[in-house]
Amino acid sequence: MKARNFLIGFTLFQVLFGSSRLWSQPDEESRKGSEASSPGRPIRQAGFSTGGLKNQWSAWSGISFDSPAGTFIGVTEDREFFVAAVQYGHTIAANRKVVLEYTVDLIPLAIVTKNPKLDSVPSRVSGSDRESFYVGTLSSVYGFGVSPIGFKIYFLQDRHARLFFAASGGFLTFEEKVPHPDARKFNFTFDFGAGIQILARSNWGLTLGYKLHHLSNANTANANPGLDANILYLGISSFR
Repeated sequence: MKARNFLIGFTLFQVLFGSSRLWSQPDEESRKGSEASSPGRPIRQAGFSTGGLKNQWSAWSGISFDSPAGTFIGVTEDREFFVAAVQYGHTIAANRKVVLEYTVDLIPLAIVTKNPKLDSVPSRVSGSDRESFYVGTLSSVYGFGVSPIGFKIYFLQDRHARLFFAASGGFLTFEEKVPHPDARKFNFTFDFGAGIQILARSNWGLTLGYKLHHLSNANTANANPGLDANILYLGISSFR
């Protein structure tokens, strides 16, 4: 009788103990089978190389210390440009080597420095003579905008870092006409560049990049000198 009670108790102990282990430590093959049974769902691992990072939210800011007049499209000289933005990125195609991402940038702050003021130019002065009145009447002009069309191509990626090319287009509107008093407050923009993104934690990353940024009114005003900027920027990203 005692032996039978001991055997029953031992069997119950084994069942309960074994069940607790099954719940706390799922079988590896079952886990793999569960993931494999979800078609279209990427297997998420800690790192860039799986292509499983579908959504990316970023905050970034950059500065250009000069405007390279004549080296690209714009002819405006001696301007500084600062920009701060929030970016959303969605992966539209990926494998273990290359990722294509669509991006949208919301730009709450853009600053063009050393911008001539319109109210400093007498109305009786016109043509090329207006330029002589701009010297010494410069100010910083604030603006905002959006770049709704953008793409990034990530490549040469491993689990901890990846390089990328990026390009985007949109518009900025300013409180005064930029980069010239005969231009417009509303300007179209486009940029392209490259950089590196480093995985700081499993779902956080740091980005360091460069972009050539162009701003102009597309010949919708009396003057369209255009403004180019060599922007160096730093960003932080959250992956979902």
